[in-house]
Amino acid sequence: MSDGVLVLDSDGISYSGSGGFTREWDSCSKTPFLRSPDRQVVAYDDPESLGMKAAFSVSVGMMGVNLFDVTGDTDNWSLADGLIRGLSWQE
Repeated sequence: MSDGVLVLDSDGISYSGSGGFTREWDSCSKTPFLRSPDRQVVAYDDPESLGMKAAFSVSVGMMGVNLFDVTGDTDNWSLADGLIRGLSWQE
């Protein structure tokens, strides 16, 4: 799957930058972002970051997470599945 600046990796879960964008990672917010050669930055969440955020909520005793909108999810619900994997995380 390619949406111009993101390409789904062969593992079917993670993404790489495309179209001149490089995928980078903000370790503080656990959020991926894309950077173009002219320093344009696009922040977003992917299955990995959503899973980590959901796992964090479980680890601190929260009862769940809130997902604002699933309109941009993939046909196979990879974003929602990332949240589900994180919510079922066990220490």
